[in-house]
Amino acid sequence: MKLVKYFLQKKAVTILLLVLILAGGLFSYIKMGKLEDAPFTIKQALVLTPYPGASPSEVQSQVTDVLEESIQSLGELYYLKTENRTGLSKITVYVKKEIRADEMQQLWDKLRRKVNDVQSKLPAGAGPSVVNDDFGDVLGVFYGLTGKSHTYRELEDEAKIIKNELLKIKDVAKIEIYGIQTPTIDVSVSPSVMAQSGITTSDIARAFEAQNKVVDAGGIDAGQNRLRIESTGNFYSLDDIRNLTIVSRSGEHFRLADIAQIEESYQTPTSNLMRIDGNPAIGIAISTVPTGNVVDMAEAVKKRIDELSQSMPEGYELTSIYDQGYESAVANQGFVLNLIISVLTVIAILLFFIGFKNGTLIGSGLIFSIFATLIVMMACGIALQRMSLAAIIIAMGMLVDNAIVVSDSALINMERGMRKRVAIMQACSTTALPLLAATVIAILTFLPIYYSPHITGELLSSLVVVIGVSLMFSWVFALTQTPFFIQEFVRRPRPEELKAALFDGKYYNRFRNALHWVLRHRSVTIGSLAIMLILSAWSFKFIPKVFVPALEKQYFTVDMGCPKEQTLTKQTAWQAVWQTIYADTKKQKWFLPT
Repeated sequence: MKLVKYFLQKKAVTILLLVLILAGGLFSYIKMGKLEDAPFTIKQALVLTPYPGASPSEVQSQVTDVLEESIQSLGELYYLKTENRTGLSKITVYVKKEIRADEMQQLWDKLRRKVNDVQSKLPAGAGPSVVNDDFGDVLGVFYGLTGKSHTYRELEDEAKIIKNELLKIKDVAKIEIYGIQTPTIDVSVSPSVMAQSGITTSDIARAFEAQNKVVDAGGIDAGQNRLRIESTGNFYSLDDIRNLTIVSRSGEHFRLADIAQIEESYQTPTSNLMRIDGNPAIGIAISTVPTGNVVDMAEAVKKRIDELSQSMPEGYELTSIYDQGYESAVANQGFVLNLIISVLTVIAILLFFIGFKNGTLIGSGLIFSIFATLIVMMACGIALQRMSLAAIIIAMGMLVDNAIVVSDSALINMERGMRKRVAIMQACSTTALPLLAATVIAILTFLPIYYSPHITGELLSSLVVVIGVSLMFSWVFALTQTPFFIQEFVRRPRPEELKAALFDGKYYNRFRNALHWVLRHRSVTIGSLAIMLILSAWSFKFIPKVFVPALEKQYFTVDMGCPKEQTLTKQTAWQAVWQTIYADTKKQKWFLPT
C-alpha cells in the first residue's frame, strides 16, 4: 500500500502522470497504425514447375511425383494438393495449423531446400521450380491504368513510371503490376513458300539463335592496354529482324522478310487480362507495411496519383478500383463511434445509479484505462482494426468494476465515520488482492484464444492482448487514480450527515426480501437454474455459427468454364459475360479480371 500512499501524498507527481497518460493516449491514437482487419498469415505455398510440351500425365509422372516425394519429408506438412496441366506442374503445400506465424519464414526456407534438392532429378527441359509463399500479401490499394489509344507495352511503361514514384511514399511496402501482356515477335511463314524455298522452321530458329546471341568476342592487346571486342549481332528493331539472312539446307540465302511476315504482337492465349469498363487496362496494386497506417498511406497515394494524372501524357487515365484506406477509415470511425457511445452509456448508467460526482469519478478511470491501453498498443505494434477496437468495447463493462469496488468501499468507510485518508487506505488494502485475482481470472478466460493453433489464434491475438492490458490498467488505476480523485473531489460526510443504517431503503429492502425467498426455496431455485441451463444449451443449435461476418462490399467474381469441344475463345467468352453484366448494371462501373 506504499504506492497508493505515495500517489495520495505526491499530488503534483500524480497529476503529471495522469496528464502524460492522456497526452500519450491521444498521440498514440493519431500516430498508430490503422487497418481494416487484423493481419494473419496464410499457411500455404505454391510450387510451380514449367515443363513445356509435356502432357498432363507426363507432367505428373516425371515432375509432380518427384517433387511430392521430396516435399512430403517435411515434418510440418499437413497435406498437398496437385494440379497437372499441359506444360505446368502446380503443387499447393498446406502446413499444419499449429505452426506459428513467426516460424513460417524458416519453414518456407526448408521447403525451398527440399525443392532445390531434386531439381537434378527432373527431366531435361523441366524447371526450374519456383516456390511462391507471398501470394497472401494484402494489396489494399488498387488502381487501374487505361489508355484507349495506347498499346499494352505503352501502358506497362507508364505503369512502371507510376510505380517508381509511389514507392517513395511512406508506409508503402510493395507494388505489383497486373495485366501485363508478354510481347512477342510473330514470324509467319506460308507452307507453300517453305516448300518452294526449302526453308524449314528449324532453319529459321537456328538463324535466330546464332544471330541474337551474347558471346565473349575476346580482345586485342595493344601495349599496356587491352581493347575489348564486342560482337554486334543484336536485334534493335523489326527491320533488323526482317533483314536476317536465312540459309537453307541446299545453301541458298534468303532474306527473312522475303519468305515470312514479321509483326509485333502479344502472347496468345493470354495468361491474364484486365479490363475496366471494357477497355484494356494495367492494374497497380499497393500494399502497406505491417505496422503502417493504411489510411494515411492511401491518402498520400491518392494525392500523388492526382499529381501524376496532371503530368501524364494524353490518353492515359487512372481509376481507383479499391481503396482500403477509405474502407479502414470508415470501419475505424464506426468502431470509434461505438466506443464513444459505449463510454457515454457506461458513465450515464453510473451517474443514474450512484450520483453525478461518483459516476464522473469512476467514469474517468475508464477513460484513463483506454488511453493507457492505446499507448501500449502503439508500443507493441498493434494497429487499430476491428479486433483491437472490439476488444476495448468488450472490456468496457469490466473496466469500471475495480474502480466501483474501491470507490464504494471508501465511501462506506467514510459513512462509518473514518477519516478520509484512513478510509481510502483501508478500502485499497482490503480490496487490492481480491480485485487482482478477479482481474487475472477474467484475463485467463480469453487466454485460450491467444494460444489457439488455428488461424483464429493469430486473427484474434490482438483482441486477447488488448483485453488483458486494459483490464490490468483498470486494476492499476483503481488503486492509484481512483483513490486520488476521491481524496481531491469527494467530501467526507459531516457527523450529522452519517446514516444510522448504511444499507436501508426501498430498493435494499426489496433485494433483501428476494434474497430471503431464494434461500428459503432452494429446490425451486436450483430446479429453475437447471431448466434454464438445459434450455440455453438446446437453443444453441438455432444460433447461426459464423466466424467472420459476411462481406458487405459491392464486389463479386464470376467463374466460367467452357467444354473442351467448344470453340469459344476466352476473350470472346469474357466479352459475352461483360456485355451481360453491363446490360444489367447500366451505368455502374465494374472491374472484371479476365
